[in-house]
Amino acid sequence: MRMNMIAAPGFVGLIVAACLTSIESPVRAEEEILVGRSAAGQIKVDVGFVPPLELAASVFPGISGYATGGLGLHSTLLDDPAKDFFQLSTAADFRFILLVKDPGMEVWNDTGSAYMGNGDSFFVGPAPFDTHPIWNLVAWTPGNSFSLTLRCAI
Repeated sequence: MRMNMIAAPGFVGLIVAACLTSIESPVRAEEEILVGRSAAGQIKVDVGFVPPLELAASVFPGISGYATGGLGLHSTLLDDPAKDFFQLSTAADFRFILLVKDPGMEVWNDTGSAYMGNGDSFFVGPAPFDTHPIWNLVAWTPGNSFSLTLRCAI
């Protein structure tokens, strides 16, 4: 999964762009996106892996194609002043909003009942959190990658 942090003037937080590809080998260990805030209170994201994220064939009953729940969104548990990266307030409710996705790239909603549509919100909750959405490529052609854009919000 190729994750790029892009400053987003006018948005609360950052826009995270993601790109997924597919493989036919076993899934690797959990990957993470660590979420915190700056000293000024803006949401900051630290992508803890080198993109792209490769998806294996789905192991989830009823979910076809390629899928993983191994990519998690975690709130930081430690402050790192040198990186201007601090814990989120426990009084805030965190969520991400799906802004744009390529056809065939899906994210299951926070109840696991349907795909998210553009503009839909995935409720995560207050810090500390550790959540693992299901990222799903319903169909894949070798050589192609898929992308989606998320906005983090409190």
